Amino acid sequence: MHVIVTGGAGFIGSHVAVEFLRDGHDVTVFDSLTRPGVERNLEWLESRAPTGRLGFVRGDVRDADLVRSLVGARGVDLVFHFAAQFRTEDQGWVAHFMLTAAARRPLTIYGNGKQARDLLFVEDLVRAFRLAARHIDKTAGNVYNVGGGPANSVSIWHELRPRLERFAAGAIAAQIQGWRPGDQPVYVSDTRKAYRDFGWKPRVGLDEGLRRLWGWALELTDGRAQLAISRQPNPLELTMPQADIAFAGPSA
Repeated sequence: MHVIVTGGAGFIGSHVAVEFLRDGHDVTVFDSLTRPGVERNLEWLESRAPTGRLGFVRGDVRDADLVRSLVGARGVDLVFHFAAQFRTEDQGWVAHFMLTAAARRPLTIYGNGKQARDLLFVEDLVRAFRLAARHIDKTAGNVYNVGGGPANSVSIWHELRPRLERFAAGAIAAQIQGWRPGDQPVYVSDTRKAYRDFGWKPRVGLDEGLRRLWGWALELTDGRAQLAISRQPNPLELTMPQADIAFAGPSA
């Protein structure tokens, strides 16, 4: 199978790409590489790709002729479109908390710390995309919420803080500041439609995902407090819920 991943050097796109590479498929990554640090994700992919299986095209999705020539080429079986995805400030906050705590730096918490979010481990997100593609006869033209759901929800500081302090074996300093404009008090995904249509639900629980992410943070920091998440290649990460994911059919 030949799979094209637009935005394939991004966090989610690179994880989708590597899963298909692991299964022995050919993957072409299409990315403009304009976001800071994404070239490290591409290097990460290249280090894991079997010889001859990974291709890379640098370009902009606004270049209609280039996109048409790529996705319309003979032998292309599947296209995942992640380029030009809207990114919110909330994405990556869990990894930021982990890195900051592991480096023994103070955190800044906005609002009262009781804002609730459901968390999803990236492996579960990739599995959702693959299952949706496998059941394209059912998912084509539909929109799905994909997130951790109620079982994997947590308040961003009131409930997460004691978990972090257990990992760190000590108190974590935090500065409390006012609410940010537009900050949602509660966001928890309703994923029942995804389960009904293509049998998907999260497998990695909240605490397991947090433990795995903490291990990554410890390996990454290793006492080097100056490390910043934006500079690091492709962490295993708990992501924010991916809401309103649409799937197009073969004729789209």
